[in-house]
Amino acid sequence: MHAAWRIGIGITLVGLAVVLVLISCRWGTDLDAERVLMLPGISPPTGLFAAEWTGSSPFFAMFLGIVMPVLLVTAAMWAFARVRS
Repeated sequence: MHAAWRIGIGITLVGLAVVLVLISCRWGTDLDAERVLMLPGISPPTGLFAAEWTGSSPFFAMFLGIVMPVLLVTAAMWAFARVRS
């Protein structure tokens, strides 16, 4: 595969990961939503909270806001690593 295609695919995958985090989670302090990922040792609780459209399901929001972006960024890093080969 051409190097430009691999770079484009990698950038697209990173962009999709960012969009997933932005639409599935809200960043804030002590929101009234289900907690997804919290910063330790901070009071009031601060971190990522489930967005309303996820049905306040912490598992669904965690899957869309943490697991899927990690997998997408991993695939992007694989594409970037293979640019020169």
